[in-house]
Amino acid sequence: MKLFDKIEAFLGFTTAERRVILLLISAFLAGWGIRSVRETIGRRPAFDYAAVDSEFAARTSAITAAPSGRAGSNNRGGDLHEDAKPAGTIVNINTASREELVALPGIGGAIADRIIAYRNERGPFRSVRELGGVKGIGKKKLERLIPLCTTGKIVLR
Repeated sequence: MKLFDKIEAFLGFTTAERRVILLLISAFLAGWGIRSVRETIGRRPAFDYAAVDSEFAARTSAITAAPSGRAGSNNRGGDLHEDAKPAGTIVNINTASREELVALPGIGGAIADRIIAYRNERGPFRSVRELGGVKGIGKKKLERLIPLCTTGKIVLR
């Protein structure tokens, strides 16, 4: 301890200064410890949505590809879309009823209600891509809906 006493005598810290230095060193060590624990334990692996998306796509294609009258019969949820529109029918999203919107792949009752509310608040859709502004419709779902929907307006490309 003679070395420590010599260093202390050389620097000439008062009792209050020693306490402040001790507080700063302990705060630094506590912060460093917390940071290292968070880096090693606190990180959770990111959830892989690929498996869920592929299952959703498989179920949606099974519902839309089923013959009319038996739509959704191979799905655990039962007959979801008995009145589903035949393939090739295009839905006008500006005039469609809730039932017509639910017949679209990936659109359930809640999203159909959001589409109608969006349409009532903001007026008619100017393009089908505006569906991307509706909560619950992401890029993938929008890309699947574009060939099946119209706004009723003629668009020159």
